[in-house]
Amino acid sequence: MRLRYIVVIVLIVIVAAVITRSLLHKPAASSRISETASPNPESENRLPSTESSAKAGEPRLYPDPFQTPGATNPSVNQANIYETICVPGWTKTVRPPSHVTQRIKRRMMANVPGSSADYELDHLIPLELGGCPDCIENLWLEPYAPEPGARQKDEVENYLHKEVCGGSISLDEAQREITADWYKVYLEIHVHAGQNE
Repeated sequence: MRLRYIVVIVLIVIVAAVITRSLLHKPAASSRISETASPNPESENRLPSTESSAKAGEPRLYPDPFQTPGATNPSVNQANIYETICVPGWTKTVRPPSHVTQRIKRRMMANVPGSSADYELDHLIPLELGGCPDCIENLWLEPYAPEPGARQKDEVENYLHKEVCGGSISLDEAQREITADWYKVYLEIHVHAGQNE
């Protein structure tokens, strides 16, 4: 009889552990791009916050971490990068249509100075690093000027993509780096380039 109670207790503990683990790792609902989409702080694909008070650049270089924490594409992971992000042209297969992103950009422009031509509607975690293509939490208006701006972040995106597809760093590491401080990576790229000249 005593052995039966012990077995029951062990089973209860195992079931509780499995349930707890699944709850801790269960994604919440994400807000996908739609006509009425607005930032949702409960994105299913949101990366854990890597915010710190010390960034390499000034605040204008980064999106609001509460509105745009970054979100990943659940269809992309380290195991399938050579069938997804490392395939030339793959991002074209997941990029939202321009008429959809233009509507989002126009709505976001109501909150910033300047014209639409001054900004890129950017994915914080770029598509080529497994960023969610249609999660509002992964989109922000990134200014082109003054430099550094959108074009310099594009350099970082391309560099990290090359590093991931070349096996130098993991997909998760690249996603964390670009989310935490893309400008820090930009500076590191240019310091190393200067040392190699």
